[in-house]
Amino acid sequence: MDGLVGIVDYVRELIARRRAEPTDDLISALIEGGRDGGDALTEDELISVVFLLISTGITPPALFLAHAVLALFDHPDQLARLRREPGLLDRAVPELLRHVSLVRIGASMYATEDFEFAGTPVKKGETVTVALLAADHDPREYGEGPERLDIARESGRGDGHLAFGHGPHYCLGAALGRLVTSVVLDRVLVRRPETALAVDRGELEFGHWPGDGFHLLRLPVRLCADAPGRSMDA
Repeated sequence: MDGLVGIVDYVRELIARRRAEPTDDLISALIEGGRDGGDALTEDELISVVFLLISTGITPPALFLAHAVLALFDHPDQLARLRREPGLLDRAVPELLRHVSLVRIGASMYATEDFEFAGTPVKKGETVTVALLAADHDPREYGEGPERLDIARESGRGDGHLAFGHGPHYCLGAALGRLVTSVVLDRVLVRRPETALAVDRGELEFGHWPGDGFHLLRLPVRLCADAPGRSMDA
């Protein structure tokens, strides 16, 4: 909680500085938008926008990329194939999104009338949600071994997974997420074939995120630089 309060206080101070001295950044642009005849955002709205970008635009992609890279390390046959056939990136990215399913539970919805779903009665007003992780590992959709990572797997309907949610709650940053994942995997793993974990698998640290399961706290990786014989820790 102290950390969240600290972020809000920092953003509040940053907004005050940008009001006094605008620069070429997003906060200044949001402030200037109200001065140019548009509807000015209140300070609380500005803070909410910045906080949303931090909490959903930075943290989830970073967590997913760490888990995606680890998934490939955990499946060395798949990593080797991706390095041999980089053209499979277009299939590997949705497969990793499906395999990892970083967001495990979808947004809550409320029944507007009584109905029955898959044999389960739902009453008007009751909460309904989607288990995204379960849906992304449904053997009826993905065949035998849905828990297996297969970078050559052909995507099914739509995205081929529900990792970005669904309906009105579909992730606004889905296209950017796919692009960033492709670039990172290409630059970190495909173009650097010697890249590997810098610690033993059992030394990796995971932390509990309330309501969101366990995630990597860090992923130490030894990168092979472009020049032969050089390496760096990341």
